[in-house]
Amino acid sequence: MGKPLSLLIKRPYAGPNKAWTLRLAYGDALPSALRMQSEDLAEFILLETTNADAPLLAASNGYLSTRFPADYGVENESPLTPDMSQAEPEAILVYLNPRPHLDNYPGFAARIEQLASEFAYVLPPDGVIDALHKPLSGLLHAFLYLNVNAQSMKTALGPALDTTTVPPAATLLEREQRWRLFLTGQLDIEVSAGQEIGRAGTTLIPPLAGGIGQAGFAVLARNGTLDPALFYDWMRDFVIDESEVGDWLDLVPKRWPLLGPGTGLAEAMERTKAVIFPYTVLQQFAKDHSLTPSQWREVGANQKLLYQQRLRMRTKQGSAGESAPPFEFNDLDWKNLFQLEAVTEYYANFNEPWLNPVASTDSTYRNVDLLPLQGGAAVVTGTQVTLDSNPDFERIWPARDTIYLEADKGRASRTYRITAVDASSNQVTLDTAPALNGAASSAWRIVGRPVLVLIDPFGPRIQGTNAVLNATGTNQIRLDVDQTLFDKINKDNFDTIYFYDDTTSQSFRPRTYRIIDTGQDTTGNLWVETNETPTFPNGSSAWGIPAGIGGVLPPLQYNLGDARADCPANNSSCGSGQGLDHYDGVILVVNDGAIVGRFRWTSYTSRNYDAGSQNLSSIRGNALYHIASYRSNNDFINFAFAVVDGGAVVKTNTSWLFLPVDTNSAGPYDGVRENRFYFGNTITADTAGPGTNPATGGNGKTEIRMHYGNRQSNKGTGSAGCQVSPEYFNLRRRLIELYEDERRKLNLADDGVVAQIRQAVTLDDSRTLHGSLTNSADWNGKVAGFLWVIRPEERPLG
Repeated sequence: MGKPLSLLIKRPYAGPNKAWTLRLAYGDALPSALRMQSEDLAEFILLETTNADAPLLAASNGYLSTRFPADYGVENESPLTPDMSQAEPEAILVYLNPRPHLDNYPGFAARIEQLASEFAYVLPPDGVIDALHKPLSGLLHAFLYLNVNAQSMKTALGPALDTTTVPPAATLLEREQRWRLFLTGQLDIEVSAGQEIGRAGTTLIPPLAGGIGQAGFAVLARNGTLDPALFYDWMRDFVIDESEVGDWLDLVPKRWPLLGPGTGLAEAMERTKAVIFPYTVLQQFAKDHSLTPSQWREVGANQKLLYQQRLRMRTKQGSAGESAPPFEFNDLDWKNLFQLEAVTEYYANFNEPWLNPVASTDSTYRNVDLLPLQGGAAVVTGTQVTLDSNPDFERIWPARDTIYLEADKGRASRTYRITAVDASSNQVTLDTAPALNGAASSAWRIVGRPVLVLIDPFGPRIQGTNAVLNATGTNQIRLDVDQTLFDKINKDNFDTIYFYDDTTSQSFRPRTYRIIDTGQDTTGNLWVETNETPTFPNGSSAWGIPAGIGGVLPPLQYNLGDARADCPANNSSCGSGQGLDHYDGVILVVNDGAIVGRFRWTSYTSRNYDAGSQNLSSIRGNALYHIASYRSNNDFINFAFAVVDGGAVVKTNTSWLFLPVDTNSAGPYDGVRENRFYFGNTITADTAGPGTNPATGGNGKTEIRMHYGNRQSNKGTGSAGCQVSPEYFNLRRRLIELYEDERRKLNLADDGVVAQIRQAVTLDDSRTLHGSLTNSADWNGKVAGFLWVIRPEERPLG
């Protein structure tokens, strides 16, 4: 059996004949010429070559994909249809998923587990090691290649493309069709360690000599990135060219841990006020310095302030003299809880992003804390537990949340259900009395309900590098864009465009503009008209539609046609006038202080309704909602999640109840009071006032659900005011997995019915199960949580 790992490039790594040089090591400051996260620390290594034939090698046995390995693939509701109309990218980002190959290699799991013991792997860093949270060999998630020349990869992987199984396919697919499926995340390609997979792309960071190539490489660990040099040094026994690892490390020096034990605690804390660090680096810092929960919260607050400074610069809210690059969501660090906290909190207090934010000193300012409530000295008296650290009892959901007691000996999991709360006494009541066996107190952590953060739009679905003003002083900008993608722009003042190189100081939102029209000039150039005029000092700009927060959308191929395919051409209320549905959002799932999943989504209703239809309104963005599992009578919606606002929830010290999942003493309505009609040039309200319940067909919205959304349809997403996605069944599966894990910790029997729902991951399977499982109590209210709907481009009324 050959060794399972390979170095990324071929030797020699030193001397006059070496083909590669190092441009960036892990932890180096990113230059401003690199658009993404300028001034941050590199979470990858960047290598340069002047040899056009220098190959990139597969780091391990595994599967190449443009989809992050932890992202579930979408089951196809119809045969795969490669989209051959769009231009191919020049360079691509590719993941190499090493599982299950490396898990099965003798000795590999044990060795990487030793690295895991050196590396911070427990969240939060409170000294609690929960065996149920520690996967056997889960430290390594994937390898990542940045800026790989697409054509070279297609050539290198050609034979593998020809033999890769592609189910379900209506016809035999040619190599070019299979390649397009790979580019859109629908096809994975198996490779072996050391196999050539392509060549470096052209300039990623200028300036460079002509003909040079650059490629980046990252090691993705459980909660973020890991120094590749550290990984190869630790795992050198498993590398094919083990004797070459030392020379490779001379080329790529080890920089981990950046904030190690050699850095004093006070100095390191000060550095977290000045520099945004990768999340894994912060976790390692917390482990090395044995940070307390309050110190870890302080680190998060420091990082949040830096992110929010960038968000202010992105939205033209910076104060005089404030200097920072505009915020760009760091996708390499998408599991960084503090980055997500910063975005959520910023827009929770800037709920009208085209108006004015709430000041942090305002009494209505809303702090967002996604870390678990925790402390170090809980006192147990029977089933009563008195908590230290003055936790925020408003965050505790009685009869659902659990508490972990580190000193407990009564349960193997040390986990108990909280059945009641008493904020005045700082006490919670548990389902069973814990057993501390003489310990005076215990460290504790409350595991709350999952929090879903839906950011819509998250980032561009269309991008280019050469936006040019049609003429001086005009708002028409020519784009380098594929016609098919261009035709799907919503030009009713809804879609936005972000110009990365815009320098105007006159616009309401620098770099971000509303698209008010599209067209084509007499020479065939495609253009968009914006609400204001950008300034391009060098004559052109890179661009993206929509702007969002600059994140990279996970791959999802969908074709929703015209929102009204049967609409008469002269009817301005539909067809091109009504626009097209898109999945521009991303849901990030937070559980027990960690981001445990992400899914493409939309927070908006479909446009596939007649003008004036109540179904054309959507719930308000930059607001918090409650969700709970709910069985719909509609077999398309089937096993869904009900969504309600805070006014629909009745809270007591023993429960939080709301319709439709709770029928006894539940809330006053099943719905959301504040909604808007977002499509069209004038935004109007669909709102039930305070003290007024939403009414079907009247003000406000009722029966809002999270459910499956069409992937291929000429009728749009299928939403009638709901939050939908083709990835719904994968999100449902992830939430059920968390529910089942909790039941095991509480020594509860497996829930067989919910397990069947977890296993139904296609629309057909879920519909079939819906027909046989007719007892609503089998699903209603079993799984609950919170939903933040964050809209960086929320449109104001008027």
